[in-house]
Amino acid sequence: MKAYEAMKQALDAEFLRAWIVNYISSVLDMDKETFPTSEPFDSYGFDSAEAVIMAGVMEEEFDVEIDPSLFFEEPSVDGLISALRAAGLAA
Repeated sequence: MKAYEAMKQALDAEFLRAWIVNYISSVLDMDKETFPTSEPFDSYGFDSAEAVIMAGVMEEEFDVEIDPSLFFEEPSVDGLISALRAAGLAA
């Protein structure tokens, strides 16, 4: 089952948060258990190129359109979740 199938049942912000943390921590080889969700992406080396790639992966995985500019407007995992809620992509 693709992740978006589970997400379509309940666009859950905590599910999205866990997915984002898992994705970034695997890309940057970070400990997901102590991941700094309130710190800016660039503070741990997640740059704009990685953000655009992640937006594309999220679009494929969740079958939604993600504007990469959200990563710059809300440059932390917590901020991104808030922006996704505001856009109606998370509950």
